[in-house]
Amino acid sequence: EDNLGNYPLQLRAQLPVIAKRSRNQEARLLFTGQKALPGSSGRIIWSSAIPHLPADIPVRRGDQIGVFMPNGGKAEFLPINNALEGQPSAVELPTEIDIIIEGRQGLDHGAPIEVSN
Repeated sequence: EDNLGNYPLQLRAQLPVIAKRSRNQEARLLFTGQKALPGSSGRIIWSSAIPHLPADIPVRRGDQIGVFMPNGGKAEFLPINNALEGQPSAVELPTEIDIIIEGRQGLDHGAPIEVSN
């Protein structure tokens, strides 16, 4: 997307190298319709059908990254497979699930909690 419009893209190649510090990976894209002018700048708007949690929501407990949910007056830790610290996490949780946000940094699995509205 630039100030002149939107330009659909498709993934041409994803390079197999991942930067150790940033966990970034380079991708090569192709315009699938109208092309942007050479040298123009813009931004890529990427969407996914898989729900993601923002990077600041999951917490680390031991060697796992996950979220806490209320379960019978206690905090239940749910690990997120393949989660990376500081990166949005793809999750396969029901959309109606409650996730503990306030106070999650100090919680442990099984800790007593009080749910308020």
